[in-house]
Amino acid sequence: MFSRGEWRLLGLCAGLFLAGTGWRSAQAHLTLSPLEVHGQALNWQPLSVETSDSLESRSDKRDPNRLSSKKSKISGVLNPNTATLAELQTLPGVGPALSQRIVEARSQRPFRNADDLDRVKGIGPAKLDKLRPHLLF
Repeated sequence: MFSRGEWRLLGLCAGLFLAGTGWRSAQAHLTLSPLEVHGQALNWQPLSVETSDSLESRSDKRDPNRLSSKKSKISGVLNPNTATLAELQTLPGVGPALSQRIVEARSQRPFRNADDLDRVKGIGPAKLDKLRPHLLF
């Protein structure tokens, strides 16, 4: 049937296959450790934008007279150099006009850090402090 060498080869292949599936399983459960940039640990939360429409179904059960708002809430971080107009509008205190000014300013010169956003008309120190936790460069 099989020679001794063929059995060894078959056993080796089966062992490698099982080891590979174990490695993939371990990789699937692997979590990222915090990365530090300029002394601050980056949070690896994925960007998820939850609109009030998805919240509306939950809140309507509690208060049916509540007015609907189309404003989105942001949880996570985004890069103002690559974010779309809609993503920029999810930032606290940023509306359509301000997001357009951010896009125009980044096309002239990309933002290197959060402090560079102060060159955009409408972003002062107070608004910059609100935006800082939501920005990633």
